[in-house]
Amino acid sequence: MSNLDSFVKIKGISKTFSTINNSQYKTIDEFWEELIPKYGLENLIGIGFGWADSTIYYMLTLKQGIIDGYNAEIELPKTGWKVKNGKTVNLSQIYDSIYKDGNLKYEVETFDRNGNCKIFYIRK
Repeated sequence: MSNLDSFVKIKGISKTFSTINNSQYKTIDEFWEELIPKYGLENLIGIGFGWADSTIYYMLTLKQGIIDGYNAEIELPKTGWKVKNGKTVNLSQIYDSIYKDGNLKYEVETFDRNGNCKIFYIRK
């Protein structure tokens, strides 16, 4: 994300997920599993935004192409991103380390077939 030339408009499919008892990990995973057969794991990008007391907006979009049936468009900033790399099996711990410093404005996540993940994030 640090090499963006300007604000990037992203079109994707957005849903609202509950964050109560960290239930978003399971329900967002199900959202990914629903779209992986059509678009492939490595072509999907997940974007979290709009955190509230007990919910998060989450969008799936594509690295290449425009996702069918998109229902939302957001604009991501070009600067201010931090990044964490890790293993998908450790995703909960990765997010614990990110959130220990407070809420985020945006988080962008990608995954590959080798079990790796990359999380870009910006605080408010």
